[in-house]
Amino acid sequence: MLKLEILVKKKVDTFRIFASLPDMGRVGGLVSSFLASNLETEHIANIISNPKPWVNVKDGVIESSRDIYKIYFSDREKLLILTGEIQPEDHRELLELCNTFLDFCEWYIISLLAFPKYNYFIICFSNYISNMRCV
Repeated sequence: MLKLEILVKKKVDTFRIFASLPDMGRVGGLVSSFLASNLETEHIANIISNPKPWVNVKDGVIESSRDIYKIYFSDREKLLILTGEIQPEDHRELLELCNTFLDFCEWYIISLLAFPKYNYFIICFSNYISNMRCV
């Protein structure tokens, strides 16, 4: 199960969503990273992956390997951005990541404001491209 770590709570009336992860050419990850670093965004949450079946060693300490996907928000652009350094290797974890992110978006709206207007834009993960629901 993925872990959602909320760092900052913001109150917004409307926002758009952009999410992408690196593919083989890393283009998807470069786009979301570029937006996150150039739109005066704030790092508001992390989605942390399941432990991998391998470990990392840092300063002589062994720790489980996990992937961290970052969520940023631009106040000026009213844009929520999901980015990461790698995409899940397992399609089930990719689906869980998408669902966790969309659940966060719905929670973000419902818990901070009573039914505002919002849009889901196209969310693109590797070869999976689909229009997400509009509410």
